[in-house]
Amino acid sequence: MKIGFTGTQQGMTQHQKDMVELILTFHNYIPGIEEVHHGGCIGADEQFHTICLSSGSTFLIPIIHPASGVSITKIAKLNPPDGTYLPAKPALIRNHNIVDAVDIMIATPKERLEVLRSGTWATIRYCRKRGKIVHIIYP
Repeated sequence: MKIGFTGTQQGMTQHQKDMVELILTFHNYIPGIEEVHHGGCIGADEQFHTICLSSGSTFLIPIIHPASGVSITKIAKLNPPDGTYLPAKPALIRNHNIVDAVDIMIATPKERLEVLRSGTWATIRYCRKRGKIVHIIYP
């Protein structure tokens, strides 16, 4: 099982973090996680990265899909920088690559209603278009 993640640069609420931990714990045992993928941005990606590393599972060392052409202030400063980094790509392509690489997506948008000019919501729409399972965890 390969799990991807998308979330807001503003970060997750405590409820969203708790639910992500619960989903990862569940999928770590049934049927088991082989890989986790995220975009390496500030906010929710950083928090997801930390949750993965704090699980103690060697299967939760993230594969990071960085975005090219973004401000240095939007790139996560992952400390320790555990994970496998893939070549940077434009954000939309990077988000599609994450979805295409996984079986299930976890999404933590900052809004309860779908927004058109949102990378998180665009990724959710692409998941649906590709027929992927997406766990949307609302704030």
